[in-house]
Amino acid sequence: MFAERMNDRSKLNVKEAQDGELVKPGHVYVAPGDYQMILKKRGDDVYIELDNHMPKVHGTRPTVDITAEHVAKIYGKNTVGVILTGIGRDGAYGMKQIRDRGGHTIAQKEETCVVFGMPKAAIEMGAIELVLPPSKIPENIVKFIKLIGG
Repeated sequence: MFAERMNDRSKLNVKEAQDGELVKPGHVYVAPGDYQMILKKRGDDVYIELDNHMPKVHGTRPTVDITAEHVAKIYGKNTVGVILTGIGRDGAYGMKQIRDRGGHTIAQKEETCVVFGMPKAAIEMGAIELVLPPSKIPENIVKFIKLIGG
């Protein structure tokens, strides 16, 4: 339902990811509940793999850290990661992986968060390039994509 709601509000095609699905430009993939979502490269193509046997990380599955780590390994400096309001530390390690590989990262500003846990952990880890209110995040994603050459 989350992916459907996001799809209704976005100009991009947002959908719940399916195991074995080819990653396509201009598409947003949401991990289904209770599955870790990883990416695997085969030749020039990247595919989604869903695994409900991988352990939970930070007490949850899916986990931002798992997916972001795979994204960083495959796309490196061509990655833009965004971490929004949320409880705990999930996403901090993944955002650090993106930054360490030359990608760009954005965190939601504390004053606009319902819960500042996830952005705060990523900021404290030194994983974040920009800290912004939600209203400024889309335009900065676009700026980063233009820098990347997309």
